[in-house]
Amino acid sequence: TEIYTLSLHDALPICFDVAWAAAPFAQSQIEGYGLRFLPAGYSDRSEIERQVPGWDERPDPEQDWRAAALFTARDVMAGPVARATLPGLIEAARSFEPHLVVRDAMEYAGVVAAESLGIPHASVAADALSPRGWIRKAVADPFDSLCQEAGLAPDPEREFRHLHFEHLPDPFFGDPSDVPASTRVIRHVAIRYAGEAVGPIPEGLGERPL
Repeated sequence: TEIYTLSLHDALPICFDVAWAAAPFAQSQIEGYGLRFLPAGYSDRSEIERQVPGWDERPDPEQDWRAAALFTARDVMAGPVARATLPGLIEAARSFEPHLVVRDAMEYAGVVAAESLGIPHASVAADALSPRGWIRKAVADPFDSLCQEAGLAPDPEREFRHLHFEHLPDPFFGDPSDVPASTRVIRHVAIRYAGEAVGPIPEGLGERPL
């Protein structure tokens, strides 16, 4: 397993011209990191609750984490959220003209926008579940519908065609074939607030493992 170190927060704004497309309610947080903001998606979080069928009866992750993950991926992210995000994302990409689109693995509109405009795309798994085979199978129908509505022909390799970044090395996957073939493992670098690095490890831990 190859593990790469990637600090988007520190490196990208210095080395590249970066813009971040997201829902308008995230604008102040994104601009707090010194990044250019491009609006795409719901203007308010409450719109998600109104647009997602079955929101009030959604599975409780503490009772059934698998059902909750499937609901989030299939019924929220690959459905209403992707449809609401796609028009603004395409408009943002046309105005910014990026060489690469980098998306969260569960932000499906990013794939469709990039492929519609002929732009290479990479994905980052912000959680441990989004690229797993059973999640990909669950979102296949709504994702294919989104692609067809955008005029894209069926393509089973589309979602993770170019490059996918994971925070967990192969042993955590169980079956390595359960993740995309384009997967590369990176070391996560966490920060608490815009411009503030994580503090030092507390003293007095002795020889206890972390």
